[in-house]
Amino acid sequence: NSASEQPLPRCARLPASAATLPAMTGGFIVRIDKGVPDFAAAGRWLQFVYPDAEDMRSPERRAQLDYITTFINDFLEAARAPDFRHPSTRQHYSEFIDVDAWIDHNIVNALTKNVDALRFSSYFHKDRAGRLAAGPVWDFDRSMGTPYDWRTTAPEEWNQTFNAADYFNEGWWRFLFRDPEFRTRYRERFRTLLNREFSADALDRIVDGMVVDVGPAAERNFRRWPQFPPQDNSHAAEIATLKDFLRRRVTWIKTQLDTTF
Repeated sequence: NSASEQPLPRCARLPASAATLPAMTGGFIVRIDKGVPDFAAAGRWLQFVYPDAEDMRSPERRAQLDYITTFINDFLEAARAPDFRHPSTRQHYSEFIDVDAWIDHNIVNALTKNVDALRFSSYFHKDRAGRLAAGPVWDFDRSMGTPYDWRTTAPEEWNQTFNAADYFNEGWWRFLFRDPEFRTRYRERFRTLLNREFSADALDRIVDGMVVDVGPAAERNFRRWPQFPPQDNSHAAEIATLKDFLRRRVTWIKTQLDTTF
């Protein structure tokens, strides 16, 4: 799941010549991840995906760098304010971010118990004249009950273990979850998805569809990388583990939504 393989969102092209508003407002794709940072904003080190990091270091793009840095800084200033409004401009944090996209991004990671979520491989994109959207989601090798990372194996808990994502207090998210309106929207969206697209039966069907898509490639995978053998030497056992984890997680999260938020 290298970054070079990451499917990127569709954003407006941002040529180096775009040095004034509104042309220089997008598109941008940035991420929080391991590796060498490209710039700092809102208390986090970030990397450029688009435009290319080397391009963004050129003097010609300085105005674009200043713009996106200030935009993300202003988002945090609004999100951490007592009334969730920027102290100078009075803009609400929702004027800077696509709240629905941020909610869905968090839900997918919380549902799958992705222990690296929000801390690594976290992508954000901003189209021209648009708000900062979270996503696409990426990097799920340490999630959904895999036996190769002990932090993922228990479905009946939020990630509160050492050195794992805290979905409600990680980085920028802790400021958003201070907002009662954000918490309500999050809870209701999660509840709706758990009864529809993310119901246990729906997730079973998704897994079954993936099994069909993978087909005989599964056995080739295990032969190519024997250091990661399937449980009980069976791909079917791996599928059963995944389905059991998701079914138990859906059931448990339903019991937690009213008490957690």
